[in-house]
Amino acid sequence: MSKVAITVGLLLIAIGIAGYVMPSTEVVAEGTEEVVEKKSSPTALIPAVPGVVILLCGTISALKPQLTKLFMHIAVTFGLLGALAATGRGSGSLIKFIRGEAFNQRAFVFIACMGVLCWIFVVMCVMSFIKARKARVANAGDSNA
Repeated sequence: MSKVAITVGLLLIAIGIAGYVMPSTEVVAEGTEEVVEKKSSPTALIPAVPGVVILLCGTISALKPQLTKLFMHIAVTFGLLGALAATGRGSGSLIKFIRGEAFNQRAFVFIACMGVLCWIFVVMCVMSFIKARKARVANAGDSNA
């Protein structure tokens, strides 16, 4: 799971950097002329925050296998926080879309990418934890026989 955590962390960091580097364009009417403004928002870097933590946890887990359980639980916690944050933020934009109201489509795409990636990571971690737990129980049962 440490390789998965490293990959997810790098992808989240890439999503954050891409959102920041690719500025949104807004057309502002000034008199009779239209002026295009390019803006980068520091909030676009938000996916990079859980990404850095997940990347660090995956790296430590790979380097120190005896700490895998601890650091993978920390990683999945940040994955869950990222998933919940993206779901909460994205649902507001989705509601605006359904109502036909204006919303930031570019931001919605990055939020959706973060949400999908984090939810997949959380599910994979939970499945891995269940598998590890079953293996531990089976090994404990074998040693008692």
